[in-house]
This record gives sequence, C-alpha cells and structure tokens, in this order.
Amino acid sequence: EIDGPGAGLLRLAASGAMVLAGVLVVALAVRVIRRGSLTLAGSASVMTATIALIIASNKVFSPQYVLWLLAPVALLTAGTPLGALRGLPAGGRRRFRGLAAYATSPLGLAAQAAVIAALTHVIYPLSYRSITGHPWDPEGQLGIVILAVRNLLFVVFTLAAVVTAWRATRVERTNAGPASIRECAEAHVAAGPSVPREP
Repeated sequence: EIDGPGAGLLRLAASGAMVLAGVLVVALAVRVIRRGSLTLAGSASVMTATIALIIASNKVFSPQYVLWLLAPVALLTAGTPLGALRGLPAGGRRRFRGLAAYATSPLGLAAQAAVIAALTHVIYPLSYRSITGHPWDPEGQLGIVILAVRNLLFVVFTLAAVVTAWRATRVERTNAGPASIRECAEAHVAAGPSVPREP
C-alpha cells in the first residue's frame, strides 16, 4: 500500500507497470504458441518470469508472494550442474558479460531468489514492527534499507527472468526455408562448371 507525499503519482506509475507487465506476459504467451513446445526448463523460465512480473508490478508485496517462485525456480535448476558456477570471465566487459550471463542462468536466478527470500524474512516478521512503528530509530532505518535492497534485487531478478524466458521461447530456424543468394552461389561454385549436352 502506498501512502504519503507523491502517493498518487506512485500509484499511477504502479498501474502503468502492471499494464507493461501484462503486455510482456501476453508477448511471452504468443512466443510459446509460435514455438509450439518447450522443454521443462523453458516452461519453468516462462512461469518464473510471469510470476515475477506480477509481483514486481503489484501495488502490494506480501511476504508470501516469494513462495510462489519456489516451484518454478526449483524446476528451472533441475539438472543444472554445479560446475556451471565456474569459468566466469574476469576483467572489464568480459566480467560484466559473465555476471550478466550468470544472472540469467538457472543457478543465478536460484541464487537471487534465495537472497530475496532471506531478506524478506528479515523484513517480515523480524523487522516489520520497527519499520512501521519506529521508522526513525536505527533499527527501523536498517529495516528500511534492507527493504529497499530487497526491492531493487527483485527488479533485477525480474529483468533476468524475463530475459531467460525470452531466450527460451525463441523460435528456432530450420533449414527447410529458401537458401540465400550467397548460399546458392557457393553451392554452384562447389558443384563446378556445367557442361551443356549436345542436341
């Protein structure tokens, strides 16, 4: 629930975020229909993204909402080797790309979900009374910081889940379609010059 200075603007922004989330969910559904079928991990990624979008765009973030992610994230990580954590590139852009790749990987999403669940438990029930009753006390301010970090991390998690689902619903190209002009030319050169037959 939103209350205080600028609450009306924030509620309007939340309504816009819900509309955008609905558009993304519909787009994922269309991509699933076009693709025709998904693997277990692909289906789990779509479920994870859908639930994350609903939670992130909602005006209320109840602690139990995090439990909704338990089943799809567990399915998403099924069969993923722990060795996938190794070999991340280091240094500059390679490190950033490595972190981005890990964030959108099954284990990366599971790690983010675990941290979000732990922070949510700290917020409620441990720090909830301090946040709502004594927000200016040190304990209340610490709870507000943890709440802000959890919410920011959930936005990152939602974006990563949408990227993962978008990749999983990509329509695979087949070789049944017409070849390009370059491919036809290369095939013609490989076949060698043709010898015309005498009438």
